[in-house]
Amino acid sequence: MPTIDFGFERAERQGLERAERQGREQGIEQGREQGIEQGIEKNRCEAVTRMLTRGMPEDQILDVLQLTAEQLDKIKRDLKQS
Repeated sequence: MPTIDFGFERAERQGLERAERQGREQGIEQGREQGIEQGIEKNRCEAVTRMLTRGMPEDQILDVLQLTAEQLDKIKRDLKQS
């Protein structure tokens, strides 16, 4: 006959397994979101590079890509460093 202690241990083990599973799922979702954001940023940088090399004015780049001047400046700095 199972004891109360056994029931508590089983419940604790199940709780830990559930928490681990939820933690993994959250980690996967966060990783997916982060990957999407990085992909968008990479594409944005590539688009800025192509536009700048074709001589497109910065005000048009800002308008087309919906960037702020600060974001464009950061992308340009990052491009110079790479």
